[in-house]
Amino acid sequence: SEGIIKEEGKSLVFTTDYDFASASAAAAIVLGRSADGPSEWKDKNGKSIYELTSPSNSISDNFGEKLEVNKIYSKSDIEEAFNTDFGARIKGITLRRDSNDNQYIILFHVTSSIYKDIGTKEKFVYFGEGAKGDQKLTAANQALIDAINDKRPVYGFWQQDSNNEYEYIGQLKVNDYKYETDNDRKVYRFEVSNQKDLNHT
Repeated sequence: SEGIIKEEGKSLVFTTDYDFASASAAAAIVLGRSADGPSEWKDKNGKSIYELTSPSNSISDNFGEKLEVNKIYSKSDIEEAFNTDFGARIKGITLRRDSNDNQYIILFHVTSSIYKDIGTKEKFVYFGEGAKGDQKLTAANQALIDAINDKRPVYGFWQQDSNNEYEYIGQLKVNDYKYETDNDRKVYRFEVSNQKDLNHT
């Protein structure tokens, strides 16, 4: 509504309290882009809504039990296994919650990608989200950073070419990341390895 936001110098300021339909809608207005509100909004200690509201003692759904390592799956197969819907296209870093509200990540490595992912199915470097310009600390990139220290599962799929078939390579671990220059822009590079002890063939 008119008068809710006003300019103050280089900033826009809310002149009164305003109720948004969701945390994501509020984050999108503040950031000027689409946003995952529960990941973006954080308290003074840096904890996101996801972290503050996730049950700490609940057991995560083990989607890996429904999948066979080295088996090829279609997009619809993967949607069925995770009881989800990717929409028109699959995002490389897909954030989801299981039936107990625990966070997990579905990570798609594409060898023909513009992101220049390199390595093998056992250990590879994964480029963060953002195809043009400097990559931002989006909810997806933040989730991979958080996965270095927390216990959220990361399920990995390997797409050899630009087809619609994906090989399940098992549960992955994000070991480290760097934010560095690649040609003329800054990118996130995540060091990822396969957790063979968690994967069943």
